[in-house]
Amino acid sequence: MNISKNIKEIRKLKDITQKELAEKINVDVRTIQNYESSRREPNTKAINTIANAIGVPIVALTDDNYFKRQELLQKLKELIDKQGIVGTDINRIINSLLNMEGK
Repeated sequence: MNISKNIKEIRKLKDITQKELAEKINVDVRTIQNYESSRREPNTKAINTIANAIGVPIVALTDDNYFKRQELLQKLKELIDKQGIVGTDINRIINSLLNMEGK
């Protein structure tokens, strides 16, 4: 698990600067810089605060494969929709998996 890398990548993906994130969670920008450079690891409360501030589930920061799985599940759902598969069980399972990933 590389929380430092995940914080940085997701922050950039969300087009949020280090300064903006620091302001959102009421810390000095050096704290964010330290988190992202692995000089300091955020505690559980800080991870929760950061996740809320950037609008992602906590697992997105703690699981290196979170977005890869989300992308694969979304592609699978699109493929099933495109093929016109009407198996409501398949769609229900995929939607359930997509929702579980966010928890």
